[in-house]
Amino acid sequence: TFAQDSTATPPQPENTFYDRTLVLLRLLMALLALAMEIGAGLALYEARRLGAISGDDPGPIEQAAKEVQVKMVSKLEEWRRLDNQAAVFQNEFWRDFYRALSDGLTRRSIVRVSAFVLCIALFAAPHVFAAERLNLVIALDLSRSEAAKALDQTQEFEKNMAAVTRLLVEVPAGSSITVLGITDRSFAQPDILLSAELSDDAGYFGERLQAARGRLAITFRERAKNLSPTSPKTDILGALLVAADLFRPSSGRRDVLFIFSDMRQDTLTLDLEHPKVVSASLAMGKAERERLLPDLHGVEVYVLGVDGAGKDIAYWQTLRDFWTAYFKKTGADLKTYTVLRELPSLSQ
Repeated sequence: TFAQDSTATPPQPENTFYDRTLVLLRLLMALLALAMEIGAGLALYEARRLGAISGDDPGPIEQAAKEVQVKMVSKLEEWRRLDNQAAVFQNEFWRDFYRALSDGLTRRSIVRVSAFVLCIALFAAPHVFAAERLNLVIALDLSRSEAAKALDQTQEFEKNMAAVTRLLVEVPAGSSITVLGITDRSFAQPDILLSAELSDDAGYFGERLQAARGRLAITFRERAKNLSPTSPKTDILGALLVAADLFRPSSGRRDVLFIFSDMRQDTLTLDLEHPKVVSASLAMGKAERERLLPDLHGVEVYVLGVDGAGKDIAYWQTLRDFWTAYFKKTGADLKTYTVLRELPSLSQ
């Protein structure tokens, strides 16, 4: 038994051929790849060289290639259009169907709604135009200080006249209008330049109101064409006392007072024109002692065209302070006190 074991075949040595040649194989493949790249580059270079010296024009060939490409794209688009044509037709059919159905309903609805709105408008239009009724008093300064000219050589008085005309063509239906002049005898001898009352019936489309406004402006211009700022004194307080009497019977109307003046009160009782600055407290005390405070409760007051010709800013500001305190004392609502003549809207 032992003899048999000693004569056994020895093990075969391990095969390491691939392990030994792996590095050489990788190097060979890298060299082959490099050789192929070099060969391809040389071939490309040689092809371009031969093409450059051959004299052939590559332009037609490139153009032909582009045309073929364009044809291919157009064929592809046509194929897609034909492939989707059935679905597109179905969608367009239902779109047109629902649109026609909606348009038919919309037209009928528009006709009905339009007829309803027209009826409402015809019924309500007169009431809309007549809804804003005013008791409007316009005080226009006729004193000499209004003869001052602006840079455009236009008198302040002329600018005030133009503003009054613009105001008259904006008066609402059913309004009472009075234009009075501010003179040296504003209270003792009131100068009523215009007195009118517009009808409540403005017309279905406001045509009667527009005609009445036009006649009002023409009448004012006719009566005021000979007016000029010639009054030697300025009695604004007297004009306010007259305005208070005009407002008193204005039941159901909105009381509005417009004053076109430089606001330089100049009478023996109270002189605000000649001091360098106005002492609001002293002037107010004198107005109270002389009983020159009318009842203007609920009256909206707009003071426009308060020019500062011949005066400095300090005078203008202290004069404004006096009139602000004065109108507050009378119970009026001073809306505007300005050198400008921009008219507010008369409707609310």
